[in-house]
Amino acid sequence: APAPRSEPAASAAPAVDEKQAVEELLDRYARAYEALDAGAVARLWPGMGSERQRGLAEAFAGYRWLELALSECSVEIAGASATADCRMRQSFELKVGKAAPLESAVRFRLERGADGWRIADVAGR
Repeated sequence: APAPRSEPAASAAPAVDEKQAVEELLDRYARAYEALDAGAVARLWPGMGSERQRGLAEAFAGYRWLELALSECSVEIAGASATADCRMRQSFELKVGKAAPLESAVRFRLERGADGWRIADVAGR
C-alpha cells in the first residue's frame, strides 16, 4: 500500500517545481521593473528586442519609483512552454507630472530552455 501512495506524489512533484520556477521568473520580472532596470527585464525576456528595451529604458528614466504587483496568476504548463494569465497593478510616481495606478490583465508566454524558464512574450488581454 505505501508504494502506490508515494508514486503519485513523486510524479506530481516536478509539475509543482515547474510552476514554482515560473512564479519565481514572474517575481524576478516584477522586481526588475521596480528596479527600473530595462537590462534586467531583457535578460528575463531575451526576445524583447533592442528597440523595445530602449523604449523601456526611456520610460523608466521618467519614473521616480514604480511598484509592480502580479496577482491571481493562472499558470498552465505544457512541456517546455507555459502561459501565465495575471492581474497586473502598477503604482508609480513620475519625475514630471502625475499618474494614477494602472491595473490590467496580462498574459505571459514562457519557454523553458537549458538555462530554465524565460519570457517569450508579454501582452495585455
